[in-house]
Amino acid sequence: MPLDRSEAPVTASASVNQLGEFELHNVFGRTLIYTDAPVRLGVRVKGVYLNGNDLFDTGLIVKPGQRIRHVRISLTGRLTEIFGTVRTRSGTLVTDAVVLACPVDPAKWGDPLNRYAKFTRSGPDGRYFISGVPPGEYAVVAADSLDVDVVSDKAMLTRLLAGAARVRIGEVRTRAVVVYLSSGGPGSG
Repeated sequence: MPLDRSEAPVTASASVNQLGEFELHNVFGRTLIYTDAPVRLGVRVKGVYLNGNDLFDTGLIVKPGQRIRHVRISLTGRLTEIFGTVRTRSGTLVTDAVVLACPVDPAKWGDPLNRYAKFTRSGPDGRYFISGVPPGEYAVVAADSLDVDVVSDKAMLTRLLAGAARVRIGEVRTRAVVVYLSSGGPGSG
């Protein structure tokens, strides 16, 4: 069931005990389970499972008073990486360009947890590095500037990603991708 983006997000937090268990209270409606700690700790969430179904992207509907037990959060220390250089079409390295890695699948655009679309900037040597995206096929594009809201604008993303470099990231993949600076494309400078 797709997430209704008009629903107000509810935030709850919980401590994890020594057995890896936690409880969330007073959470109902569409519920997404998310943590921002893993990538900083060298791990990422692989999935959130209830009865064998992965709920990480879709969430679940919890009715008032309903108790949900045995949700399993799977973490992995296998971080994906996309790295490379940004260049002009003539081959000159570009510094301080905005680089966006975004899923090719439009169903993942506008993800409320923003785990699929990642931004970074190229360094003084033209190199960029993106870590922790879930496995899948990505388009990688660079521009002088991009508004972060571009990831929720399907028409703009479609135009922007049309000429992007493509890369497939597996469970444990590191991929080098050279991207060329977009000149005056949608959402750029």
